[in-house]
Amino acid sequence: MNDLKARVEAMVNGESKRREVALKFLKELEEILLPVAPILWKPDGCDAVHVSGDVYFCWSEYSYGNHYESTGFHVTDTRYEILRWGTELADIEGTEFWEAMRSILRWVERLGTMMDDEDAARNDLLSLIARQE
Repeated sequence: MNDLKARVEAMVNGESKRREVALKFLKELEEILLPVAPILWKPDGCDAVHVSGDVYFCWSEYSYGNHYESTGFHVTDTRYEILRWGTELADIEGTEFWEAMRSILRWVERLGTMMDDEDAARNDLLSLIARQE
């Protein structure tokens, strides 16, 4: 029984440390994305972008009535058809949290390619404009 207790305590401590690292990563990622998000994603009034599955990133605070949503990563509430009123990812626990983290990591990998493509497209447009002059 003592062995089981020790294993459970080790698992809980390990989970706490892993979660702390993941939350720190999310905060750093949010700080990187906040200034560039309006440039990368066309604001359509909701100031949020779908990441994957039920996960989205919100780059501006939003309030309506007694509802408030902070910036950062959220998991959607399926009652709403918009990227709003989800639960902050930091408030999610267990498997759902780690699945959302996996989605975000995959999205970050694609994000680099998307930014390169966007930059190349803007440069192409600029060279077309330069040729017209």
